[in-house]
Amino acid sequence: MMFIGDSITRHLAAALLRAVGSTDEVVVGHADFDLTLPGHDARLSFLWRPYPWNVTEALLEEVPALPRTPSVVIASFCLWHALHVRDADAFAEDAAELSAAAAKVGARLPGLRLLLCTCPHTVTALQGTAAKREALTPRRVAAYDAALRAQPAATWRRLGVAALSRACGDACSADGVHPQPVVFDALVQVMLGMLGV
Repeated sequence: MMFIGDSITRHLAAALLRAVGSTDEVVVGHADFDLTLPGHDARLSFLWRPYPWNVTEALLEEVPALPRTPSVVIASFCLWHALHVRDADAFAEDAAELSAAAAKVGARLPGLRLLLCTCPHTVTALQGTAAKREALTPRRVAAYDAALRAQPAATWRRLGVAALSRACGDACSADGVHPQPVVFDALVQVMLGMLGV
């Protein structure tokens, strides 16, 4: 399994490690990691690629070059664009380019399954910086999420970070941006169900 993107995919990878009884201590900050799941014939990789164009490049260049093609790629790339670029229309264009790249890679690697994480529910009052409070408003993040949900369903299966974190409510937000670990633990169970595991 390969997780590509921002902190949402990183937290999902950590939750998967917890689910299989492994330590999530290898999951730190803005860094790639790659490991074998103990007791399983499976690898888990994370690529820190926080912008949609980073994920596009990884799908087109890094994934096909791997000695062993991952069976699943899980991507998330909403937060940094919303924080640093702050343009939902540009994000929609970037997401469409990524979906086109994903369709191309999916055609070349027919066994590859692609999951796209929707944007998390945000809570302005809990965010730690003025920049985040200005940029990551629920309204802006919802506009970004709408751009993701507009991507072709034939290319991506969607993992509903938005719906689950919103249903859990403000109390389930760790810092106004990221859901609490228990939400990621639930999302991993949903993800594994989607994959038939």
